[in-house]
Amino acid sequence: MCAGFNFPANLTPLWSAIVGKDGWSCFFAELDGRPIATGAMYAADGFAWLGGGATVPEFRNRGAQKALITARLNQGASQGVQTFVAETAQLSADEPNVSHANLIIAGFEQIYTRMNYRFPDGL
Repeated sequence: MCAGFNFPANLTPLWSAIVGKDGWSCFFAELDGRPIATGAMYAADGFAWLGGGATVPEFRNRGAQKALITARLNQGASQGVQTFVAETAQLSADEPNVSHANLIIAGFEQIYTRMNYRFPDGL
């Protein structure tokens, strides 16, 4: 996940801590034995959040995230989830948003936009 989001490696313990925790399901895609993409889901009381969908840059646009979205939806449905939510970056006319397109293809619909904040470079 950290490699796919270009997060610093020191965040790996934080994200890996959810593996095996109650309510969490963690998925990854691999190619030739190498993990190339991740996805996580937290489910409780008929609701689920899909997140952590990241693909290592050199393996993007090969269908890994579509497969991981489908796997999480199927897992959630088998657990009785009826409402799924997800998030992705805001659409922009300047650059494509494959993540948004993958979620729309999977049946999600955008219902609102929220503000996001960034730390200034160097923090």
